[in-house]
Amino acid sequence: MPAAYYVAGMSTIWTLEELDAQIADWKAALLAVASGREYTISGQSVRHHSLPEIREQLAYLQRERQLLLAAQSGRPRRPGPLTVRPVIGRG
Repeated sequence: MPAAYYVAGMSTIWTLEELDAQIADWKAALLAVASGREYTISGQSVRHHSLPEIREQLAYLQRERQLLLAAQSGRPRRPGPLTVRPVIGRG
């Protein structure tokens, strides 16, 4: 079984295959619910009012996938957006 990876104080417990499978399941749920159908995932029925939770779950899984890929490539990933400050010329 593949080991979990550690990146910049954060770790993930997932393998790439597990994340890809879960992302596919949640995408199928999103498509079904968005078209007005009910969908069952992990034993839970999700309906139209579950759209925000489905999107949140997909965002979480995508962040975990990015962390895992960054750890596998050996490049650190800075959490959060970059802040750019303008440089004011002197003189």
